[in-house]
Amino acid sequence: MGKGDRRSKAKAPRPAGVPALSVKPTARNVGGRPKRADRAALDARCLIFGIAPSPGARQAMTAEWAGDDLGRVLMRQMRSEDDLRGMWRVWQAFLASARNYRTRVLSISGSIGSTLPLAPEPMQSDVSHSVDIRTADEKDDDARASWSRWSSYLRGLTGQERAAIQSVEDGTSRPLWLQRAPTWAGIEAYSALAHLTEIAEGAQKCR
Repeated sequence: MGKGDRRSKAKAPRPAGVPALSVKPTARNVGGRPKRADRAALDARCLIFGIAPSPGARQAMTAEWAGDDLGRVLMRQMRSEDDLRGMWRVWQAFLASARNYRTRVLSISGSIGSTLPLAPEPMQSDVSHSVDIRTADEKDDDARASWSRWSSYLRGLTGQERAAIQSVEDGTSRPLWLQRAPTWAGIEAYSALAHLTEIAEGAQKCR
């Protein structure tokens, strides 16, 4: 194998300020390069994040969280891929529970301005189904149980942390990312999510 071959297989350098993420673009042309439309979108993500577009930067920007303001805050604040993935997984689970409760139980479509009340205690357990054969009533019960669990986690936060999390979820928060950097609201949301992740993961270990 010649030097040219080794260079062609070399991994693209990772830009400063971006975690080393083992993600790959989902749509590619022959030769392994992103399609033109995808490349333009990835370049836009790079610029929003404050880095010059490059193969390594585009690779990092294929991550799901790179297209989200809170996700960008996590990318800037964290250096561990495992920790970032874990925190993003908790955030997505929280969002899914909140939105399911809002639509199924409260019959509210959308989330803007409709902060959810904490569910009353005692906490119930979720029911897991490999094939969803639940009735509508069972789905409603599961939505209540899931939100009850997350409500218990939210009670473990400070009032300021809880307000930060809920304002991002319901779309009423101040901007989290401006001028290629996290805002103070973004840092507050990150800190609150870190605490929520610690509580949620701790509860999972105790199950």
